[in-house]
Amino acid sequence: MTDADKSMADPTRSDGDIGRLRALAAALPGTSYTEVHLNVDYARVRDLLADMPAELPHLIRTVRSFRMVAGTPRHGHALAVGVIGNRATFELRMRPGWCLMQSALIIGGFAAAPDGDGTRFAVLAGLRPRMLRPAHSLYWRLVGRWRMPHLTRRVERRAAQRRPTS
Repeated sequence: MTDADKSMADPTRSDGDIGRLRALAAALPGTSYTEVHLNVDYARVRDLLADMPAELPHLIRTVRSFRMVAGTPRHGHALAVGVIGNRATFELRMRPGWCLMQSALIIGGFAAAPDGDGTRFAVLAGLRPRMLRPAHSLYWRLVGRWRMPHLTRRVERRAAQRRPTS
């Protein structure tokens, strides 16, 4: 059993933001959840998450741009434009080490916490409409579980390149 599997076995375990994201994954049908240890300082990952509008296109290859259109950097709305020109408005909630975003179709989130000399990092992804959940489940079984390690490696690589602010 992997660490993520052990974590999912008890979604009520209290781990701050990681635990909150884990609980969301357990409560929301049709979502995918991954939790890993990154070999990069928490401050760098925290800063990367705080810069989500600039970073999301580098982390998720199907996103061409992601920009705030209303609200504040901590709570507002962002417009995502996909590589084929599709658009979606996301409600975005951010705080240090935490980012949760949702559109009419998609929910996604990231959480980070110090973990020894590195960072515990979690990712949540899913489709919101009930009728699309079987498609997400099939995607996850066929493609998603192999793509998530690519995403976490991109987070680790981009965070390692950042200069921590504190």
